[in-house]
Order: sequence, then C-alpha cells, then structure tokens
Amino acid sequence: MTTPLIWATLVLCLGLMLLVAELFIPSGGVLGIMAGLALIGSVALAFQQSGRAGLLFLLVVLVALPTIVGVGLHLWPRTPIGRRMLLARPNPEDIDSTNEVDQHLHSLVGKVGRTLTQLRPAGMTEIDGRRIDTVAEGMIIEQGELVRVLDVQGRRVVVRKLEANVLDS
Repeated sequence: MTTPLIWATLVLCLGLMLLVAELFIPSGGVLGIMAGLALIGSVALAFQQSGRAGLLFLLVVLVALPTIVGVGLHLWPRTPIGRRMLLARPNPEDIDSTNEVDQHLHSLVGKVGRTLTQLRPAGMTEIDGRRIDTVAEGMIIEQGELVRVLDVQGRRVVVRKLEANVLDS
C-alpha cells in the first residue's frame, strides 16, 4: 500500500537527482525543467498527505535547492565539461623556452631602459632600441625615467625606477 508521502519522497529524490544531473550534463535546460516539476510535484503530493508534511517537504526543497546548486557550481569547473568550457588562466611557468619572443623577454632581465609613456602601472619602455610593454613595480613612473627590468612573468615585463645617481649596469 503506497501513500502519497512515499510517492512524495520518491519524487523529491528524483527531482534532486535531476537537479544534480542538470549541473553536470549539458541538456539545454531540459533536466532542470524536469527537476523543477518533480520538486513541485513532491511538495504537492506531500500537501495531499497533510499540511505539516507539505511544509516539511517545502522546507527540504528550499534548503536543498540552493545547497545543491552552490556545491554543483563550485565543483563544475573541475569536471571535464567545465574545464573545456572555461578559459584556463595562463601559468607563468608554461613558457615556451624555444619561442623567440619568450627568449628575448627573458634576456631583458637586468637591462636598463627609458620609459616612453607614463607607467601607471603599465606602459611602454624602450630597452635596447625596442619598444616593450612593461609594468611598474608598485608605483607610477613618469615618462622619460630610467628603469631596470626586474623580472619577466610569462609575457609581463616588470620594471623598477632607477635612482638618479645609481646606474650600475
């Protein structure tokens, strides 16, 4: 003998499973609509049993829904589909040392140049007769100032202003 409460519990579980599946399986929203209908149906079946059971099921849905969505969205970028759909941040250690541009940028470390534009914090600097996009370390550097290349992080050239009396190349 099945009561509406047993059916409500089964439909609630089905709705929550469909909701989880919607987060990890690209369905164009079909699974989400089915999950929503199942959750509404489970609450309606519980209200048929009693008002108290209906309120309990409604409370479960109102707590479980944002919890499952939050956990799913937190885990989604770690899934194979999520990794394919999201752009990965470039890792500075993934520099192709055989690439001519990367080799040139790394050869600039320690060299001195003159800023062509104001660096706040990014701008153009002339180093060895070439225009290079650079980033100032921590402060604004005015146009025409002498700077030294401190580091290259990926394609980001970091410079620091030289003091007027310090020019030890």
